[in-house]
Amino acid sequence: MKNENETPSPEELATRARVKERDDRHALHNAILKTVKEYGSGLRIGVVEAVLAEVENEISDKVRKQKFDAICSELKEITLRTESNPQSND
Repeated sequence: MKNENETPSPEELATRARVKERDDRHALHNAILKTVKEYGSGLRIGVVEAVLAEVENEISDKVRKQKFDAICSELKEITLRTESNPQSND
């Protein structure tokens, strides 16, 4: 039996993280499904699918923009070679 004061192994920490992520994923899935059932009742399936696609696209766009903004300050412009500066980067 493991002592409660013992530090968990990296494998155990990774397993815990995977279980938590799976549980969080299932909770989100269930919340979305419940909302779709509540607000999508009576709508054509095509409308529900279109709305879910719009939400997915909006999230994807925001994530891509956020990630780009996070690295934007790290991006360096290429210095063009000129006759006065032949040692510039390619």
